[in-house]
Amino acid sequence: MTRIFILLITVTVLSISIGCNKSTSPSPPAVSTIILADLITNGASVMWIGAHPDDETALAGVLLAKASLELNNSCHLISFTAGKYGGCHPNSLQNGTCPCPDSNYCPDTMAVARSKEFSDMAQFIGAECRVLNWDDAFLNGQVQYFEQAVDTVIKLIRSIKPSIVITHASNGGYGKQDHIYVNQIVRKAYQTLPLAERPDYLYYAIHILPDGIDTEQVTDSIDGRAYSIKLARTYWESVIDASRFYQTQGLDLQAQSITDTYHWNGFYLAGSH
Repeated sequence: MTRIFILLITVTVLSISIGCNKSTSPSPPAVSTIILADLITNGASVMWIGAHPDDETALAGVLLAKASLELNNSCHLISFTAGKYGGCHPNSLQNGTCPCPDSNYCPDTMAVARSKEFSDMAQFIGAECRVLNWDDAFLNGQVQYFEQAVDTVIKLIRSIKPSIVITHASNGGYGKQDHIYVNQIVRKAYQTLPLAERPDYLYYAIHILPDGIDTEQVTDSIDGRAYSIKLARTYWESVIDASRFYQTQGLDLQAQSITDTYHWNGFYLAGSH
């Protein structure tokens, strides 16, 4: 029987206010199991399934820097929506990168802009990407969309055949409803697939908050401060480089603001069968 591990990836929160006071940088915890790092090093293919463009960089950026940018593993990034209802970051309004000409709200134009940011970031790290262009409204948990969304994920997994699937945590990381809904969709798709067609591993990406770990004890981690000889920089510096493609959301400023606090991906082994 295929061994299935469901792990929770605890990752950096990129939503801490810019200009916050610097604090002593915590070290990744001592870990008792090393699973994901070995899988990535041995060439495992990765599929990220998220709610919006930029979620993958904010929630799994260190992992993607190692898997795709450094090791050239096959990586596919899927975003259910184009994030059309997201507003522009204040810095985007100030520097002219906000695509909305007269205000901070232009859904159709924003969808085009964020989709391009997603594509440009994926090209930078050497990954394939796809925006499914579902309307953000489906993420409100409307039942009529759920089974259709599950079927979409099943078809993607069957087509791409990844070794590892990563998605949002069951609590959305910080209670965000659209993240929670995507988690439910991906988990149902995974459970619906016959064992022979399931990816070997399913991971949930969760947050590390300034006051500690979101849910469970970390059992595995990838330190973003580690230096990559091939990349000639640390993995976290690569995350900042990737985040610069998301100007509408100011992701680069948010990433830089937490460089001295949390900048590593950790993993929680929730179970296996």
